[in-house]
Amino acid sequence: MVFPQEGMDLILREAKLARPPVAARLGTVQAGMVAVIPGVTTIDCSYFASSALLHKIAAEEIVFEPTLAVCVRLHATRYPQILAQTKRAYDLHATR
Repeated sequence: MVFPQEGMDLILREAKLARPPVAARLGTVQAGMVAVIPGVTTIDCSYFASSALLHKIAAEEIVFEPTLAVCVRLHATRYPQILAQTKRAYDLHATR
């Protein structure tokens, strides 16, 4: 499911009222570049991340949580790449 910018803005406005954490689940780097905005608390299940996206996540102080236990099965052939991207996120302090 992809939300247009207006939908994401609505979610963030509602979150400001109730103050819950706001998690974005990403399937593509492009979705991440749109979702990394002030108000988002965490990026979950992001198995595709570029260096630019990880830098943006770190700059906005958003927590990057790739959910490695899931990707062992779902993305087994890409698992080494996902581990490397997770290490890169850690090095950039995008995992807090």
